[in-house]
Amino acid sequence: MAQKPLRLLACGDVEGKFDVLFNRVRTIQKKSGNFDLLLCVGNFFGSAQDAEWEEYKTGNKKAPIQTYVLGANNEETANYFQGADGCELAENITYLGRKGVFTGSSGLQIVYLSGTESLDEPVPAHSFSPKDVSSLRTMLCSASQFKGVDILLTSPWPKYVGSFGNSSGEVDTKNCGSALISSLAVSLKPRYHFAALEKSYYERLPYRNHVVLQESAQHATRFIALANVGNPEKKKYLYAFSIVPMKLMAVAELVKQPPDVTENPYRDSGKQAAGGKHIPAPQEESACQFFFDLSE
Repeated sequence: MAQKPLRLLACGDVEGKFDVLFNRVRTIQKKSGNFDLLLCVGNFFGSAQDAEWEEYKTGNKKAPIQTYVLGANNEETANYFQGADGCELAENITYLGRKGVFTGSSGLQIVYLSGTESLDEPVPAHSFSPKDVSSLRTMLCSASQFKGVDILLTSPWPKYVGSFGNSSGEVDTKNCGSALISSLAVSLKPRYHFAALEKSYYERLPYRNHVVLQESAQHATRFIALANVGNPEKKKYLYAFSIVPMKLMAVAELVKQPPDVTENPYRDSGKQAAGGKHIPAPQEESACQFFFDLSE
């Protein structure tokens, strides 16, 4: 019997608008049926101490779906996240931790990296360092059977993600984002990579994780950046999709290339990325998926 796909939601910066987000999720679930998980990237908390959050913390209100969030991206919200290894923040709302791998009972593998890039020592509580990125890479890629991960969650965009792809709108991907995250994406080959912080929605064309005619075919990666919850411009902040964990898929099914697949945006930097070094700008050169309509 074919594996039933998991139905997931991903969300951009919540910034303390918990009621707006969870009411929207309730509406979607009423219309499309229940989802398995909600994954939040970017700033989950706003900078002001929030009466709305107290309601969830005390149990007066409850998230309608199991929700996983990344840690702080600034000093103001760092006090909400105690400990590096994650914890429950409120019923149905879990902080994943500073970095690591979450494997669901289905075998779905989600890699997460909280915070923004920092080269300072000691590393601030709301940041990650080159050391954090290389330890994640070592932990995962050293397994001989490593083929990639299902989902990568980061708050900042990866630098250069727009290269060879469709326009990233008003976000300049040559100057914005983190080169460390680009190098992590090269190594981990996520099937989906979600990010936020730029208050912009950008769904990049899927890109290849192999060099055509030189390497055997591998699955493609879809990068999706999400806007902030309840933004006045009505930019997309929630993304719904369904996925069968890669370890349960036949190889032929997994490596099917989407018709609009492009070159890897970080390709020319692969060698540097392997060492976690700074990534130069690339030179321009020419699976079982379901998507849900979240329009009003």
